[in-house]
Amino acid sequence: DSNECTEDICNCETGECGVTEGLEGLGCSLDDSSGVCVEGACEEDIWCGGACNDGNECTVDRCYLDEGTCSEDEGVLGDGAVCSGGFCRDGMCVTLIDQCSAEELAAIEAGDEPDFDLMVACRQDWYDASAGEQETLGCIDAVTKCTQESGTSLSVECTSCFALRGCCLLHECGCESREPRCDRCLREVCRPLKDACVGTR
Repeated sequence: DSNECTEDICNCETGECGVTEGLEGLGCSLDDSSGVCVEGACEEDIWCGGACNDGNECTVDRCYLDEGTCSEDEGVLGDGAVCSGGFCRDGMCVTLIDQCSAEELAAIEAGDEPDFDLMVACRQDWYDASAGEQETLGCIDAVTKCTQESGTSLSVECTSCFALRGCCLLHECGCESREPRCDRCLREVCRPLKDACVGTR
């Protein structure tokens, strides 16, 4: 819902969304400055003075409003969580911008690379074999390896960027394939991740 201070939950079985106000004390952006979540809204941080922001989008910083104290070690976001220009891995934001070279972009735009059908097949093979160990980054790694072994001319970094789209459909959107109900998720969640790799054109 474009509100940092609410938790948005998608029911993948029904395709319906729900919102839970459960992010009290977490840091948020308020007019390009640091704010804090209070009762589901981002307000000026008069409790901790913005001190509970370590500048890392992949860690959880929390201000305890009743005590005026802060903690920057509330944990890290899970691998695969979206951050500015990339995704979280081991508590750090992995930036994807400009992972593809000019030559690779030319091949992609010419329709030569990558083989999306192959990536989808690799993703499904990994999903079937992983028996409950599914997670976005594991999927990306498996699809990238499979695609590279098939003889793609793309670099590992660039191949990984395009693997994001197929893996995102499965893990972020809960879709086995391109279904009508998945289109919005594909546009809003998966496409920005791919664009972050090559720049939006």
